[in-house]
Amino acid sequence: MRHSQDRYFDALKRCVRPGARWLDIGCGRQVVPSWAAPEEAQRALVASARCLIGMDVDRALYEHPLVQHRVMGWGDQLPFADGSLDLITANMVVEHLKDPARVFAEAWRALRPGGVFLFHTPNRLNPYVMAARFTPEVLKKKLVRMLDERDEADTFKTYYRANSTKRIESLARETRFRAVETSIGGSVGQFQDMGPLAVLELPFLKLLSVPPFQRLDFTIIAVLEKPKQATA
Repeated sequence: MRHSQDRYFDALKRCVRPGARWLDIGCGRQVVPSWAAPEEAQRALVASARCLIGMDVDRALYEHPLVQHRVMGWGDQLPFADGSLDLITANMVVEHLKDPARVFAEAWRALRPGGVFLFHTPNRLNPYVMAARFTPEVLKKKLVRMLDERDEADTFKTYYRANSTKRIESLARETRFRAVETSIGGSVGQFQDMGPLAVLELPFLKLLSVPPFQRLDFTIIAVLEKPKQATA
């Protein structure tokens, strides 16, 4: 079973065209975790683009070795001219947006006709995500540190306001995007390094690979395109 970050990197390789002007919202310190793609592969992908602009609200973006330009922000006010970008991406960021419609609208404005907004985000219908939605933020940060090996400082409040395929497709229509892909996929689970818990989790993971339970799987990868005939 492939991790969702591996699938997201595959999607990036499809969407990063040679010479692309690429903005990564919530870029953090890397394009994807190093275990999902070696640094050499990430570097080669970035090198194929004209430029990679990193945007984040965390100063961790200044530790990102592959971005050429850095901007502080959430994506709700993009400091770019209309139609100036070819690709906008967001890896595990959309769930943190208070107003995703505004971010989608800004992405549409800044993209050229035919440009793509690609993002990878949790599926709010997944049982683990449902549990996370009702978990106090203090406890959630500690669980993220334990399960995902992320510092509490790198954990941000979640809203899950664009985290089902139905909601994403609705937002796409509202903001004039064409939804090319809204696919739900699995992961390797949350307890793969925890011995007996990993064994107990396996039947659940297998269940999520069988229709009609696939709609409850872990993450969504969405590819939204600004129509080539789009006008302001």
